[in-house]
Amino acid sequence: MDTLSSPAATAAAVEQPVILAQNLNHYFGQGELRKQALFDINLEIQAGEIIIMTGPSGSGKTTLLTLMGGLRSAQEGSLKLLGQEIQGATRQQLLQLRKQIGYIFQAHNLMTFLTAKQNVRMALELHDQYGRGDMDAMATDMIRAVGLENRTDYYAENLSGGQKQRVAIARALVSRPKIILADEPTAALDKKSGRDVVNLMQQLAQEQRCTILIVTHDNRILDIADRIVYMEDGRLADHPDPAALVH
Repeated sequence: MDTLSSPAATAAAVEQPVILAQNLNHYFGQGELRKQALFDINLEIQAGEIIIMTGPSGSGKTTLLTLMGGLRSAQEGSLKLLGQEIQGATRQQLLQLRKQIGYIFQAHNLMTFLTAKQNVRMALELHDQYGRGDMDAMATDMIRAVGLENRTDYYAENLSGGQKQRVAIARALVSRPKIILADEPTAALDKKSGRDVVNLMQQLAQEQRCTILIVTHDNRILDIADRIVYMEDGRLADHPDPAALVH
C-alpha cells in the first residue's frame, strides 16, 4: 500500500504543527548597521492552542509575530506556516497565507468612516468565494457573536475602546482563519474590557478551532494560555515563575 495514503500518514499530515520555527534568525539594517533581532528561535505550535508570548519591551516579540503572520519573509532558518515554508516564499504565496490568518492589534486599525458591520465585511472582500449577500450575513452574524448587535450601524469613531476592539476581533475571525495573531490586544483597555475581549477570543477560537498567538505585557490575561512563551534579548527563554513573566 502507498504509505502516503495510509491512515498513519494521513494522521501525521493532519497533526503537523500550524506554526513551526526551526533555527530562525532575523536581522535589521545593512552593513555596519546590521543588527540581529532574533536568535535561533525554535517553536512548535499546534492547531487549537492558545499561546501567550511575553517578555520585556524590545525583546523581539513583535518581530517574531510579524514573521509568523507572513508580513515579512524569513531570512535564516526555517519557518513553516500551515505547512508552507516562509523562507524564500514568493509575494503571491505570502498573500495566500495571509488570507488564512486573522490579525488583531493594539491600535484596532478600524476605518472610522465605516460602520462596525462595514469594517467586519472588509475582511471578507479579500476572499473570492463570497457573494455580496454572504458577506453581509456573515458580517452581521459575527457582530452579533461579539455582542455588538445593537452597534452594527454605528461608525467606528462613535464606539468605546472596548467596542472597537470587539469589532477588530469580529473582523479577524469572520473569515474563519486558521491562525489568529494578536499584538497587545488589551493594552488600551480597562481590566473588565480586557478580560471580556480575551474571553471572547478564547470562546470564538475554540468554536472555530483556530490557533491563537498573543503578544502581551498584560499579566491579567495569562491564565487563558495553554502555554506561555517568554522572550528576552531576541531569544526564547525558559522562565520558571509565571508571576514574574511580565516586566
